[in-house]
Amino acid sequence: MDPSSFVAAFGITFMAELGDKTQLATILLSTRYRPGSVFAGALLGISIVGCLSVALGAAIGDLLPGQLVGMVCGSVLIILGLKTVASGGEGIRVGRDRSPFLTSFATIALMEFGDKTQFSLIALSARYGSPLTVLAGAVLAYVLLMGAGVLLGRGLTRLLPVRTLRTLAGCALLVLGAVFVLASAGVI
Repeated sequence: MDPSSFVAAFGITFMAELGDKTQLATILLSTRYRPGSVFAGALLGISIVGCLSVALGAAIGDLLPGQLVGMVCGSVLIILGLKTVASGGEGIRVGRDRSPFLTSFATIALMEFGDKTQFSLIALSARYGSPLTVLAGAVLAYVLLMGAGVLLGRGLTRLLPVRTLRTLAGCALLVLGAVFVLASAGVI
C-alpha cells in the first residue's frame, strides 16, 4: 500500500466533499429519514461511484466534456432546489414503495456522477497506479463526511424546524446549481 496515494486521495476527497452538494443532500435526507439508513445508502452510493471512477481511470474524462457535465449537474441541483422550495418545506416526496436507504443511495450516487471528486479519483488512480489504495483513502473520507452530514442533519432538526431547514437547503441547492451552470457556461 502506497501511503502517499492514500493520503492524497483522503485529503483531496475530504476537501472536495466538505460542504459539497453531496454532503448537503445527506444533511437534508437525514432531516427526513432514519440516520442509519441515510448513512448506509449515501455511503454505498458514493463508494460505488468512487469504485467506478477508480476502475474507469481517465476514460471518463475523455467521454464526457467538462462543460456538459457541469451544465447537467447544475440543472439537476436547480431542479432539486426548486422542488424542495416549492414543496412548502415538506421536502421531496418519496413514494411509499421506496425506502430511505434506496432514496439516499440513488440520490447520492446520481449526484456524484461527473462531480469534481469523481474526476479527482480518476486522476489520482492514473497518477499513482494504485487504484485500491486511492479508493481506500477516498472511502475513509466519505465515511467521515457522510457521518458528519447525518449527525449535523439530525442535530439541526433539534435547533430549527424541519420546514425551515428544508427551505434553506433548497435555496442552497438553487445557488449551487446556478453557480455550476454559470461556471460551465463561462460566465463566472
